Amino acid sequence: MIRKAETKDASRLAEILIFAKRTAYRKVFNNDNVSFNEMQVLDLALDFRDKEYKLDNLYVYDDGIVKGLIRWGKIDSKDAEIFELYIDTFFQGQGIGNILIKDCIE
Repeated sequence: MIRKAETKDASRLAEILIFAKRTAYRKVFNNDNVSFNEMQVLDLALDFRDKEYKLDNLYVYDDGIVKGLIRWGKIDSKDAEIFELYIDTFFQGQGIGNILIKDCIE
């Protein structure tokens, strides 16, 4: 269920990220220009498709549908940090975030 993100996931990753970031940060930054003009699903999907390095350290929860993602990286030889963790709104509350975090730790 947890696997490395691939270019075939580009549109789904972009959809999850844009919607989650609009929902989480619009009220914080109160900047509709960024939320709705600069942040575009198609632009982000094309970035994932065309710049494969943007998939580095990005893992997805996929049970037939990509429902969430986690991006993490090593800080040094023994420590790692989670940079992003997003679950599609429709699938929140199902323990997907916990599964992604546990897999990251392992």
